[in-house]
Amino acid sequence: MAEEYRIGELAEKSGLSKRTIHYYLNRGLLPPPRGAGPRSFYTRGHLLRLELLKELQTRYWPLDKIREHLNALVDEEVEKELRELRKLREQAEKKRDGPAALEFSLPDTGGIPEEFSPTGITEYLKIDVGCGISLLLPKELKEKHLETALRIARYARRLLLEED
Repeated sequence: MAEEYRIGELAEKSGLSKRTIHYYLNRGLLPPPRGAGPRSFYTRGHLLRLELLKELQTRYWPLDKIREHLNALVDEEVEKELRELRKLREQAEKKRDGPAALEFSLPDTGGIPEEFSPTGITEYLKIDVGCGISLLLPKELKEKHLETALRIARYARRLLLEED
């Protein structure tokens, strides 16, 4: 039998509040629960979608883009993508000799304030420094400035380690 959760159980398993889950439902980021009212329940598919949603938010995807993406996927595709993104994250965390780098795109309408993207650049290389700090390098400058950006990230990481 498929896993079924009440809203409180889904909130606990996902690490999100019931209020946040309801917000995501209202925004169309999740399919409606099965049943109605106090008899409604959520499935493993809901949980996987919440986990992928959180993962995409760490990559600075706006909610509207996440909604479009999630709505185009079936549960098996959500699970596969989540596995791949987690694998990338694990590889990045294991990498000790330099900062992790992820490539990602942002739509022209959101994500990066206009002063950081006056030319409408939407593709970036994100270089994780540590402690929640990242450098964003426009992909068009990747070839020219990647080594410099990585040196800056390594230096910043050393500074952060000194403060600990």
